[in-house]
Amino acid sequence: MRKTLLLFFTLFTASYGFGQNIIDIFYKLPSEIILNKTIDQRKKLVDYYFTKTIKVPESKRIPSSPQEFIKTIDKANGFMEIYDGNEGAIQICYWNQNNNEKLIAINYVTSATFKETVQVTFYKLTPENQLITLEKDNVIPYSKIHNRLLKSGLSQSDNHNLNTSGILSKQNIIFDLPRFGKKIKAKFGWNEIDDKERYIARKECALIWKNYQLIIAN
Repeated sequence: MRKTLLLFFTLFTASYGFGQNIIDIFYKLPSEIILNKTIDQRKKLVDYYFTKTIKVPESKRIPSSPQEFIKTIDKANGFMEIYDGNEGAIQICYWNQNNNEKLIAINYVTSATFKETVQVTFYKLTPENQLITLEKDNVIPYSKIHNRLLKSGLSQSDNHNLNTSGILSKQNIIFDLPRFGKKIKAKFGWNEIDDKERYIARKECALIWKNYQLIIAN
């Protein structure tokens, strides 16, 4: 009997963790990741979405400062997008893993003056419902993204210009989390340098997960 109960509990916790949707994850995230919102405040945002926002065509869901609201909740595809009330947006999405874990990404980008990354955060959600932080610098291959986006054979002077302009800063890598499919897109944000065609080989590159790290997909 004891073994049966233990097996039931194990299967229940595994299925519970795997069965959580994007709203459950939204409630579970630390408040500092979600504009310092409490659980009650997040529930109000979700309620407003399902009573008001969802009635407006998605293309017309335009924020007006300082309003904070959820633009998109797509439970089927595990995706959410939130406007921060100040020309910024937070994307949340997750990937189901074969071991009943979920990999979660939260991407906060602002466009107030120029487009830049405010914060990008990664978690692993275990079958036991534990949220474990994945260190960003261990997840994101910044140098490989740079190599993919930049032309090869750049001179030392070219690299100096790129560094001093801020193009190669981590904040200048802009991510776009997938609502459809599994690939994360990465591109350069602001560009305070002349003749950028001299340096940039392609507009964006795609990233996929491999062993809790992102790798170049194309």
